[in-house]
Amino acid sequence: MYKCFVCKSTFVSIQKLIHHLKLSHSFYPGKTIQLMCDQNGCCQRCSTFSGFRKHLHSKHTTENLYQVDIRPVTHLVDVSDQQMASNFIPDQPENSQSCIETRQHTQEMCASLTAKLQGCGVATTVIKTVVENMEELVEELHSNVKEDVVKLLPNDEDMRRNFDSYFESLDDPFSELKSETKWKKIFCEKWGTVEPVEIALGVRYDVRRNGTTGMYNQVPITDDLFYIPLLETLKFIFTNQEICNHFVQPCEETGIYKDFCDGNYFRNHPLFSVKPNSLQIQIFYDDFETGNPLGSKHGIHKVGSVYFVLRNLSPKIHSALMNIHLLALFHTEDVKKYGFNAILEPFVHDLKILECTGIEVPFSDEPFMEQLHK
Repeated sequence: MYKCFVCKSTFVSIQKLIHHLKLSHSFYPGKTIQLMCDQNGCCQRCSTFSGFRKHLHSKHTTENLYQVDIRPVTHLVDVSDQQMASNFIPDQPENSQSCIETRQHTQEMCASLTAKLQGCGVATTVIKTVVENMEELVEELHSNVKEDVVKLLPNDEDMRRNFDSYFESLDDPFSELKSETKWKKIFCEKWGTVEPVEIALGVRYDVRRNGTTGMYNQVPITDDLFYIPLLETLKFIFTNQEICNHFVQPCEETGIYKDFCDGNYFRNHPLFSVKPNSLQIQIFYDDFETGNPLGSKHGIHKVGSVYFVLRNLSPKIHSALMNIHLLALFHTEDVKKYGFNAILEPFVHDLKILECTGIEVPFSDEPFMEQLHK
């Protein structure tokens, strides 16, 4: 039996205890929730229902776990029905290839949901809250299905234990996405990511208050540039088969200017006239205010950003937001101090590599070269 730590009521299953805590005592997932075990004097405290459920399963599983209400029809099940039911019991679900593939697919769907939330600019704390609530929902569904299945089984303790072991082996697909570090690891393993490179532009001195002495001191602060490597980004883009299929766009001579490749400059260019499928990288620069743009400190926290698009794709594709790629982020004031040459230096270095050697792409036998357009 499982005891409620608030009103001391007892319940025959963990799920009924959790339902009681939610419905009778209004315990719902949140930052301030505290669940105490109180089973046989245990003082373990948990901050989530998932952790509370796992603690009860691992430390306080009793023989009363299978004491559920059995409908009278289960006593009329003959031997053939029991044999048929036993045939559906998975012996070793963790070794089943289809079961493993199903779990991986489910985990990828959950990771994709987390990635979409992050891609939409949702705050990390909000994503963590959504993941915690989804984890609790999955645990709730597993427990409800488990109880319903056990009720439909014949009154055979071994059969019920086998089914119970099967449900226990079902992993929570959100268990590996509880923190930002975990979901970034999943993203990198499953889809790959291009990590930004931090480059020091120089050092400035700023006045900071010492929390111990209360004095204001000058401290060195590094002016950083965050650069997303162009070569790695291009290689990552060309791993997408759909992008590869739309990359080579033939230019039809219709006399109508619809894109850059329809003009005379493209047709007479030394590179494009010989290799029309060379990379066309268009970059543009923009500033955005991270603070209140109407406040007294507007402009102090302004960030400069450099983006690029591949104009080899059709206008419908390369104008989509997902195909406008970030290249660099830096403090706007650093442009006045160091100039654009220092900020664009790593980008120019990658352009020289593209100009001299090119990069390997999966749909071409020759390395792709580039031509920069501003």
